[in-house]
Amino acid sequence: MNQTLKQRKTIPNELVALRKNEIIDEYLSLKKQTAEMAAEIFILTLRLLMLKLNNHAYSQRLGIFNCFHLIILLF
Repeated sequence: MNQTLKQRKTIPNELVALRKNEIIDEYLSLKKQTAEMAAEIFILTLRLLMLKLNNHAYSQRLGIFNCFHLIILLF
């Protein structure tokens, strides 16, 4: 009976150790994926910011053009 209890104690410990390694591997994999996604979000944010800045600059140029066009039409 004691032998059976000792065997039962060692089997779960081995499984726990194996499971712990799997959990650590999964954690590291998820951490890497999270870092990759964070980098991708950062790059996309920079691209969006550049598009907004370019759009703003383009809109300002059109606004200036429209003002000059309006002034020319008035005279």
